[in-house]
Amino acid sequence: MNSGAYASGSEVVRETMRDWSAKWMQTREDITKLRAMWEEGKASGPPVEADFDAVLDEARQEIASASPHAR
Repeated sequence: MNSGAYASGSEVVRETMRDWSAKWMQTREDITKLRAMWEEGKASGPPVEADFDAVLDEARQEIASASPHAR
């Protein structure tokens, strides 16, 4: 309020509640997506060994090829 961005304390509270609500909804959506990904992974079959370094290298290559300004 001291900065002049809000005329009253109630405006501050309303803005805070809007921000909190938006973040809460985003969190719920993120959790829903993670649950769906988890179920998709479980349904894809039994686990297999993976070479973590190879997976990272592949991801880095994909990022580099997708970004025109990659390092």
